[in-house]
Amino acid sequence: MAREFGAELYFDASILLPGDAIGRKLEIDRIFPGKVNLANIAPSMPVVREEDAARLTAAIESGFAGGAEELAVDGYFQHEHCFLPDAIAIKTDLMNFRSQRLAGRGLQRLCSRTVGLHVRRSDYQHLGVCADEYYLETIRWFQRKFAGDVEFFVFTDEPLYTSNMLGALVGEARVTVVNTGDHLSDFLLLSTCDHFVVANSTFSWWAAYLGETSNSIIFAPTAPWLLGSELNPAPDRWARVAGVVSRSVSLPDVKDKVKWAYFTASYYKYQSAAVLLGAGVMQADPSQLFPCLDDDVGVHPIEPHYLYHPAWALRKLLEHRIEQLYDFGSTLNFATMASAVSKVVLHDFRPPQVFLSNLECRSCDLLSLGYESDSLPAVSCMHTIEHIGLGRYGDSVNPAGDRIATAELVRVLKPGGLMLFVVPVGQPRLQFNAHRIYSFEQVQTMMQPLELVECSLIPDNAVQVGMIDNPAPAMINQQQHGCGCFVFRKRSA
Repeated sequence: MAREFGAELYFDASILLPGDAIGRKLEIDRIFPGKVNLANIAPSMPVVREEDAARLTAAIESGFAGGAEELAVDGYFQHEHCFLPDAIAIKTDLMNFRSQRLAGRGLQRLCSRTVGLHVRRSDYQHLGVCADEYYLETIRWFQRKFAGDVEFFVFTDEPLYTSNMLGALVGEARVTVVNTGDHLSDFLLLSTCDHFVVANSTFSWWAAYLGETSNSIIFAPTAPWLLGSELNPAPDRWARVAGVVSRSVSLPDVKDKVKWAYFTASYYKYQSAAVLLGAGVMQADPSQLFPCLDDDVGVHPIEPHYLYHPAWALRKLLEHRIEQLYDFGSTLNFATMASAVSKVVLHDFRPPQVFLSNLECRSCDLLSLGYESDSLPAVSCMHTIEHIGLGRYGDSVNPAGDRIATAELVRVLKPGGLMLFVVPVGQPRLQFNAHRIYSFEQVQTMMQPLELVECSLIPDNAVQVGMIDNPAPAMINQQQHGCGCFVFRKRSA
């Protein structure tokens, strides 16, 4: 504003002159030496609050533009509308100062992929502090997004309290509490981070605003920013987390608020960009929102059992040139994909309605299969037997259900035919009513008199190592909840 109208800028620093109760000192003259004059606001000056954008604009237009000599602006100076036309120039000045200041003190940018957090507490109890959960849940959100490949640097006026609070994340995230001994250096270091979790404080607002890039993700509190105030200085493009400022250090249900804040910020960013691009792109219709709040993670989540065992089974179909397969209760995705290479007859207690060539769906009861003995050329039953007789899927409760069902599968398999058989393996136990887990020896006993052709293991650590072919029985039995993939053959008469 001073630049626009060629006016001299004065700063009323009376609150920060010697005698300030909490030891704060004036820093602005260190950043802009010789550019800011100190003075007290005269009682006769017209005063406008910075957050009142409409009044501020009107005061400028009717004041300076009309020939007025003086105008006082009161506030925290953390609203974009106060300086948006000069934002680039202000950022450039601050960034130039930052580079010189940090280099002069032997400090440097913290590291790659960083999140800077500011925890403001000591003099804020009457204004409201951000709850511990706000910081803990935003850290966990960034951890999920970047799959742990991120470092957190925390700047605070209460390092002991903050270190204890962050103790909940030991072993979960890389967190460092930073204290250079100089508030201005802390501020400038915080501004070098890639992403930010700001407190309801001018210190972190400006650090985040200075350091913000088009790729930055910035979480900020809102509604309220300060207790008893209507201040809401966080721009729409920031992820504004509502209801996390209070006089209490602990609040429930912050996790979902963090997710919704990021969704809302993404919506505003898209809308702003779409308006600039015009008619060539789809505009976001508020009535057609479809929030997906859990997909922004650094590593694609997988369920190893159901990712690997269908892939294993398809390979066995091709390897053994199985032209017709009778499947009993396996995952539907496997049957539909297998029908691309073999003729598949799918049997299920609850038969699905699926219409694909080479695929036929039938109803069946695994305890009493309606086929003659020694009649089916190839059979598959994968991740199914462990559920039989537990009542989970509406079937009758029968403690011997798994044994009866496997005996039926063995009975109907044609001599020389193959069976693809998949069950949970490891330390044997029943986890009612979800499933049973079998030892290697129990699987062999159930499948007698079939002979084992080969087996593979989806181990407990499959996310890291994938499948293991031809594992030792001892390895299978050591698993907590592995997945055994077996190929059995019925001996020819």
